Amino acid sequence: MPSCNAIHCGSLVVSHGTVTFLNTDLIGSTATVVCSSGYILSSTTLAVCTQSGTSGSWTNVPTCNALQCSALSISNSLSITFSSSNNVGSQATVVCNAGCALSSSTVATCSANGNTAVWINVPTCDVLHCGAFSVAHATWTLSNSDLVGSTANVVCSPGYSSGSQSSVSTCTQSGSTASWANVPTCQAATCSALPSPVGYASIIYSTYNTGPYPIGTTAAVQCASGYVFSGSGAYVPATCSASPSGAAWTNIPACVPAYP
Repeated sequence: MPSCNAIHCGSLVVSHGTVTFLNTDLIGSTATVVCSSGYILSSTTLAVCTQSGTSGSWTNVPTCNALQCSALSISNSLSITFSSSNNVGSQATVVCNAGCALSSSTVATCSANGNTAVWINVPTCDVLHCGAFSVAHATWTLSNSDLVGSTANVVCSPGYSSGSQSSVSTCTQSGSTASWANVPTCQAATCSALPSPVGYASIIYSTYNTGPYPIGTTAAVQCASGYVFSGSGAYVPATCSASPSGAAWTNIPACVPAYP
């Protein structure tokens, strides 16, 4: 006599998931699937051991699909490099545009959060500033506020000079910070000694030193024998005075021959 044998569906394997059978693998049995971290079920249906003729197979089997984070966008970033696209566990290395710096050294990571995935520890690319610009005894104009690359054109006040220093300072980035580079200083200007042309006998300075002479110094000139001061006005000593370029002698007398 023929016998009736129970039909089995066999083992059920779901990639990235764990299968639990409610009644082994017999016809009518169901199986639940739990996905590994970072994966999500394609549907909430139970897998069912279903008979088809003289055989059985698992039907309505869900799959475990990898969770993915949405596209990562960071303002002022030059590039974003992913270790594994936007899958869970992927890390994103961010490079900021020039003039910007990362807000932290943390690495953005695509992380599972229940049935979704989100980027965590996402840094920002912050715009760098050099801060307020200031030079004593001067005025200045900024080409682009205090942003990296901006220049400050410095003009010393009358009576002050930056000497051989450049009059231009630049907001410069150094790693994750920015500062004003090559900032000039405006020092009190001085006058050099008066020239001694033909006709001069002596020059006596009010500061009684060999120079350079500070602003306000006067120089009393005595003409040599046979020479007189030119002009008909009263004699006025030369004075070291403030000028747009720093300092210069004013009222320089001339000694001319007394008998041309």
